Amino acid sequence: MGLKFTGFEHMPAPQQKAPEVVASECPDGEKTGCFLWDYDSQDDKVKFTTKILVRNDLSKSELKDVLAHERQHWSDFNRRASEVKAAAIKAEKEGKDTAIDDRLEWMMYDYCQDAAAYHRRLGRISFDWCREPRSKRP
Repeated sequence: MGLKFTGFEHMPAPQQKAPEVVASECPDGEKTGCFLWDYDSQDDKVKFTTKILVRNDLSKSELKDVLAHERQHWSDFNRRASEVKAAAIKAEKEGKDTAIDDRLEWMMYDYCQDAAAYHRRLGRISFDWCREPRSKRP
């Protein structure tokens, strides 16, 4: 057994950036900040990379609200990453295929669905760019 997952355990420190940086790095429609994540999967190692970007021209009140919003996205990401790790380790212990690549594709989809639902609850930007993976859910 050698599966190793890193980079999802702790919320990243927010990075305050110029509005044009936030606009260029965050998904369309996100004007004040965003939570971004990606992963690298090689062999039995999955490394997540996360960051929170917020505009550096926000008032204290706006900053507080944006950080609370991005914390929710990080929390959803952290829950999904923890689920993937647990399921892959369980499969490994049972001698089954860990299906890491498929699990990560489904994690991206599930996280996207979480983010879309959260934004709908808030009456915020609507998006439907979540694309279900072609693989069978592991």
